[in-house]
Amino acid sequence: MKGIYLGDEAIIRCDRFSLTAPGMKKVRQAVTRVARDHEFVLMRESDASPELVAELNAISERWRGKDPERGFTMALSQDVTGDNPEMVLAIARHKGRTAGFLRLVPCVGEDPATPST
Repeated sequence: MKGIYLGDEAIIRCDRFSLTAPGMKKVRQAVTRVARDHEFVLMRESDASPELVAELNAISERWRGKDPERGFTMALSQDVTGDNPEMVLAIARHKGRTAGFLRLVPCVGEDPATPST
């Protein structure tokens, strides 16, 4: 067997995360800038209506063009299905329309950033 590099994904420890931390200045600025014109919604994927699921997948398709979904750890290499209560959708809306979104996948374990042996 041979290992291959698949890429890097961020793991956020929600119990420790804070925008007020000293190293988060640029993130705070970005959040403030976007929040001026956008509202944000967090929801379980399974709570998304079929219309919202279709809208999010249409946005993904426009972003990707003809390329397939390839973000394995963030998107599990699949479109939004609307049936997974473990996934969280972070949606940004501008003037009532969805402007962008993230699909967040849970990461379990005591220290998920440490490779298993």
